[in-house]
Amino acid sequence: MEGNIAEIYRAYRINSTANSHGNQTREQKTVLKNPQDRTHHNASGIKMQGNLDKDTTNFTTKFIDEVNKHDKAAISKEELFKMAASPIAPIRRVLGVKDSSERNKRVKTAGLALLALNNLPMDFSDINSVLKQIKNKKIAPNPTQMEFTFAQDTLLEFPLRQLRKKFDTQKFDTVYDKIDKSLFNTKIGQKIVNAMNLTVTREIKPGESMDIIKNGLKQNKVYIIKGKSKIAKLICRSMMRIPVLSVAAFALLEIPDIVSAVKNEEQKDKKIQAAGKQLLKSGINIASMVAGMAAVGAVLDRRFGAIGSLIGIGIGNYFGEKAGTFVNNKLFENKNNK
Repeated sequence: MEGNIAEIYRAYRINSTANSHGNQTREQKTVLKNPQDRTHHNASGIKMQGNLDKDTTNFTTKFIDEVNKHDKAAISKEELFKMAASPIAPIRRVLGVKDSSERNKRVKTAGLALLALNNLPMDFSDINSVLKQIKNKKIAPNPTQMEFTFAQDTLLEFPLRQLRKKFDTQKFDTVYDKIDKSLFNTKIGQKIVNAMNLTVTREIKPGESMDIIKNGLKQNKVYIIKGKSKIAKLICRSMMRIPVLSVAAFALLEIPDIVSAVKNEEQKDKKIQAAGKQLLKSGINIASMVAGMAAVGAVLDRRFGAIGSLIGIGIGNYFGEKAGTFVNNKLFENKNNK
């Protein structure tokens, strides 16, 4: 907006100067006839031009200030809405798609839209659980932690159930467990848990088996975490809330940005450096967002159950993204300025 006003004002000054030169030429012709008129006309003309320049400058400055105030107010309201709406998963996902679309990231926009559509059943199921909790006035701490997966309670459940029928169910379940799991159930996750001296056991309710099959698909596992360190238990709970396939999906959506970074780098010897830089930036964005959702969601879930988990995921997502942007700006923007 400021750039447009500056261009208009510059054009105005050029026209004014051109008109001023034209007036001076005409005035010089008049001077030959009447010197007194020349002196009087120049004195008043200079005064009027000075006042006009001053008034125009003041008006432009005030106008730009007003535009900036309205822009800042609009941004603040938009950010406030994003933060307030972040616990409502469908809205949060739609806003993510909108933001990506406004940045002309077509592949990422399409990917986020597909993820949003796939997660609709799970999102509405979570909202329904919260509404039941509020209705029954059972907002209580949750001592256990459910392991989050990528496909559970999503649109992917239906094709997976159909696929399970065509194979040996036991073998299918074993493969499914190995693929769709949380960070907790990876080798590195288990090493972290062992290093923190935690005792983690499956919660098996009376009459239930180790593997619960519901609607033709294995259900999420629920764990009981015991240990002296609250921080260690929080880390463990957070890892259970990070599906490996979700991280992989977010990583795939960052590939177009890495490719663009390489293409935009004109110097061939710096293309690898550009790819590494964008890879690091994307990694920071994903890590901060995922960690924020997992950690804040785990804290509030432990204190308030389902409603705490829902609010925590939203708040963690919002501030996690902000944290990633802040870190990247500090690491890369400052270097570019130097």
